[in-house]
Amino acid sequence: MSTPSLTFVFYCFQYMKKRKKTGLSPGTLIYEGPERLEDPILLSVEYSDIFYKEHFNEILSPDFKNTKHYLWLDIRGIHNVELIQEIGEKYSLHKLFLEDILDPSVRGSVDFYDNGISMILKYTDIDKTIDRHYTEQIGIFLGESFLITFQENADDTFRTLRTRMKAEQSKTRSRKPDYLFYAIIDYVADQYFLVMDHTEDKLKDLEERASKLSFEKIQEDLYHMRSRISAIRRIILPLREGINQLLKSESAFFHKENLLYFRDLESHLIQIADTLDNQRDLVNSIHEMAMTRVNLRLNQDMRWLAVVSTISIPILFLTGVYGMNFDYMPELKWKYGYLLWWVTIIVVIISMITFFKKRKLF
Repeated sequence: MSTPSLTFVFYCFQYMKKRKKTGLSPGTLIYEGPERLEDPILLSVEYSDIFYKEHFNEILSPDFKNTKHYLWLDIRGIHNVELIQEIGEKYSLHKLFLEDILDPSVRGSVDFYDNGISMILKYTDIDKTIDRHYTEQIGIFLGESFLITFQENADDTFRTLRTRMKAEQSKTRSRKPDYLFYAIIDYVADQYFLVMDHTEDKLKDLEERASKLSFEKIQEDLYHMRSRISAIRRIILPLREGINQLLKSESAFFHKENLLYFRDLESHLIQIADTLDNQRDLVNSIHEMAMTRVNLRLNQDMRWLAVVSTISIPILFLTGVYGMNFDYMPELKWKYGYLLWWVTIIVVIISMITFFKKRKLF
């Protein structure tokens, strides 16, 4: 029995997921991602312009928002349904948002609620040592004085942001959580640029190889590049739509002085989308160039075969005529008949080669 293709396995997995939710009411919390054994990591960050403190594996009470400090609750790992439900109850998060959090395959989106704004987006990175591209779902909920992030994996994705927040005169600490909301999205967008820069370098290398190697040797690389660009594009477009919705919403959870940053972020996402289009066109150009080389080589081979076949026709004809062995054929018993046959063949071959060279057929 042959091994099932990855496409077949993928669609079977998607079908099983749909069967798993069939008949359940909207907002039913079921984890839809791969099985994980490690415990989720919780990090609560209290901050203000003069204060910063981290609490590990502690969910601070929502009454905390009545103080002068703001709160950032970062959950790394979404496979614990009970934990996600507990956080949702404490912070009054809508169950439809929690349902999206527990499904890593859900499309990016933005939703507006009475007590805040939620966003689903994809963080992407690349391991340059093995040239492997991977994505991670990030869920964000922005409240009046708190912000909650849900990371699919347990890795410390936002360590750089926290390091910046620890510094004195940090702009993130001096502003409300809506600026932290922007900073997180901007950090994710910066990763898109890094991935695209790496892809750009790989495409330049692939373009040089395509001019030297056969199509068979670069076919797999072309497929991977095209898949990677398409995957990033599927990530970018929902985020771009979400930022556009945020700017049009005029939500009370965003302060006017921070809207300028979101407009700048929107322009960055447009730039990323344009770059992806250019990279996709470059992949298509490399593919066309490689196929053109294949066709040229095939035409050259066909031309040689046609020349050889044409030269062989008179040789085969003469050989066939004088190979019939009739008793009364002229020149059959002539002393110089065999020599005449060879002279005739050589003259015909030289004449045809001269003719083909004048026609530049080879």
